[in-house]
Amino acid sequence: MNVFNQKFFLKRFHFMKVILEKYFETIRKLFFEIGIKSINMDDICNELGISKKTLYKEYANKKELVTDVFNKDFYDFKIKLISAQKNCPDAIDQTCIIFKLIAEKQNSLSLASLYDLRKYYHQLFDDIAGMMNYLILETISSTLNRGVAEKNFREDIEPDKIAAIVSFIFESAMMRPITNLTNNSVSWSDNNFLDYHFKSICKQEGLELWHKEKANIK
Repeated sequence: MNVFNQKFFLKRFHFMKVILEKYFETIRKLFFEIGIKSINMDDICNELGISKKTLYKEYANKKELVTDVFNKDFYDFKIKLISAQKNCPDAIDQTCIIFKLIAEKQNSLSLASLYDLRKYYHQLFDDIAGMMNYLILETISSTLNRGVAEKNFREDIEPDKIAAIVSFIFESAMMRPITNLTNNSVSWSDNNFLDYHFKSICKQEGLELWHKEKANIK
């Protein structure tokens, strides 16, 4: 899928199928926490308390359902990123919000679900990974440019290159983990990680603003 055509692709989630609109969180939890391979359509019907006829009326097979669940999850993540940044007073606060949402996204996935997605739905995995990569690149680059314009980040930083590094770390830690996600992944919302990030890009004014922000982070 061409990640540059996301607007056309994502518009359909404003008109979701009834099953997904009503039971999305429950189905998502089954796939994301337990894994995809071990969950069948009967399990889903039992969990939702609906008949197979009701489920198959909207989804001809499990692949269709898995595709919609993971695509909608990406759509929701993108909307959260966009919404959370609207009221941020500065790029420092915006960065903290972005990294917090990335951390939440990382913690919502199990190694089993990613393994199953890559093995049994490899095209869907590549599509989601591609869209995630583009979304992170776009978001981080925009935030870095904002920080430069606000004179909190150094003028000599290269936003596109830094965004590419962040995106690479994100994909390596979350989309293609080798071991358990929670034990060996980057702690995006951890103050030490944010300290390192801001020290590498901030002017003195920016660092002072970050220290004030850090004091308010719980």
